[in-house]
Amino acid sequence: MEQTSLVERQQNPRDNYTVSYSPANNARNQVEESRSLDGKLAKRQGEVGTKMTNLMDKMNMVMDLGIPREKYPGIVLEDPEEKGRDSSGYSPKKNVITMLANSVEYGDVCAEEVAHFFRNKLRKGIFKKSKEDERVAEFYGFLGRRLYGRMSETDPELMRDFPKVQGLDVASVMGSKKELLGWLRKARAKEREIKEEYGGRISKYSDEEIKKMAEELVEVTLMGIEVDRASKLWHYTGYEWASKFDLSKVNDWRKLFSLKTSEARKRFFRPEPDYSGL
Repeated sequence: MEQTSLVERQQNPRDNYTVSYSPANNARNQVEESRSLDGKLAKRQGEVGTKMTNLMDKMNMVMDLGIPREKYPGIVLEDPEEKGRDSSGYSPKKNVITMLANSVEYGDVCAEEVAHFFRNKLRKGIFKKSKEDERVAEFYGFLGRRLYGRMSETDPELMRDFPKVQGLDVASVMGSKKELLGWLRKARAKEREIKEEYGGRISKYSDEEIKKMAEELVEVTLMGIEVDRASKLWHYTGYEWASKFDLSKVNDWRKLFSLKTSEARKRFFRPEPDYSGL
């Protein structure tokens, strides 16, 4: 794993992953046990990688994207308690999907990360170039969830591989809008509390080195709150518009996932989506 500062890790949460399994890098789909995995988790790595590859194959075929297997992302399985992560994610920088061990049975969660990979691939590394609106990114991710829900209705193999579903509607995943607004108010109040309590203390420190360390700690803490707030807003907005999208209107998934960010936002973040040409 690359060494980064606390501030850098807050700013780039998707980039701090390592590869353990990748059908693209190993034709036999063999597993290299990561040093970060305990024995039990390492044994699951290969099984999860196989199921995720199968899911990508099925979504790739249903959407008629034509993405070759050798371009698929690597799959990493992590213990959420050991790594301190609270969600799975796709890292475009390393082309890796990191799944938490307590999430791999949820087909819709896995499909969302696959959809993020498809979007990045078809928009030619849009995440790497930092040109993607996060709300649009989550819109495509939630479309992946919903597509999985439709596919699993007629595919018993998917139901066997991924027996659980977190939620195919926004409230099931994010909570109600009222709950979100309540969380945002608390986050803002927490920020004010930290600034008021620690700002005065730090200004009285005579040791410049200690003062600098304290200021960085407060900065990281505030940045963490801001990242959480922004992430919740991005997800909720993208999910909400994707939940209203009519999947039956799509005949050309490749075109849909290849749209420019501005066009996707203009056409689908509105009460009456524009499905023309799809």
